Amino acid sequence: MENKNENLKGAMWTESKSHIHWRGYMMVDGEKKYCVIIKSENDKGQEKFELAFSAGLIFAAGEDKMSEKSPDWGGRITLNNNKYKFGAWNNVAKDSGNDFLGCSLQEVDEEKAPF
Repeated sequence: MENKNENLKGAMWTESKSHIHWRGYMMVDGEKKYCVIIKSENDKGQEKFELAFSAGLIFAAGEDKMSEKSPDWGGRITLNNNKYKFGAWNNVAKDSGNDFLGCSLQEVDEEKAPF
């Protein structure tokens, strides 16, 4: 059973062994979908390739953050035909000291959205 407190939340970490091998698009149901093939390694050091489709453009807030609680990264994205507001905050793991992003998605009601 899915923990409701963890739904639409996650984490990302830095990756030094990944490389975008190819970038382009595919036509899917009459729409241009941007995608990349990412070359990386699995946990055993074996080469692997992943196909990843773009969910939307995100932006780094930089010095334009509205407040300390505002996300460091954000943007509107689409997953499985659902619209979301993506937010990610820079964090440091207490146990390892490694940098990571704490991420969340917020559902967007298209009828109530200001844009």
